[in-house]
Amino acid sequence: MGQVKILSKNGPKGGRRVSFTPQKARELRKKMRETEFFHDTMYHSAIAARLASQDD
Repeated sequence: MGQVKILSKNGPKGGRRVSFTPQKARELRKKMRETEFFHDTMYHSAIAARLASQDD
């Protein structure tokens, strides 16, 4: 398999190529999913805590 190429706008000329091997791309996707799940859990937990502590 080849490499995954990502075009970033952070380079000095507005574009910079970054390459990931397929393994690195899989690891990055896995870490992003873990972060999303953590964020979702914390977000919904915070909402539940606010709803439970509201005074009527």
